[in-house]
Amino acid sequence: MVTDHQQSEQGVVQLANQKGLVLYNYQPSTVDLATDAALQNLSGAEYDQAYLQLQLADHQKALQELQFWQSQVTDPDLKNLLSQAITTTEKHVSLASSSMSGAGTASSTPTASSTPAPSSSGTPGTAPSQTPQI
Repeated sequence: MVTDHQQSEQGVVQLANQKGLVLYNYQPSTVDLATDAALQNLSGAEYDQAYLQLQLADHQKALQELQFWQSQVTDPDLKNLLSQAITTTEKHVSLASSSMSGAGTASSTPTASSTPAPSSSGTPGTAPSQTPQI
């Protein structure tokens, strides 16, 4: 998964450079920082389950946002990049789901009360509050 994320980031940076765009400098939100701190206090199976739940929820949200933006953009290069990101994110959702099943947590789906909201913009399926820089 890490390699996939690195390759996706490289693709975004390359496209931004080609288009002369400036990318947003991501800074973790207070929710992200609190989530990281909470995970650091866990260990063993408890950590594994919490981490997998967060990964699944974050990737599902990212998938919805990628699909939304793909339906909105007209630039063919950006559409292609989004299509690649959607395919990769779908694989990550599947991997996280199957990992949870293997850990005996298949029926344990994260809920709004158990999973902090990721720091990305907007509600899935609706226009995020900020237009992405790319």
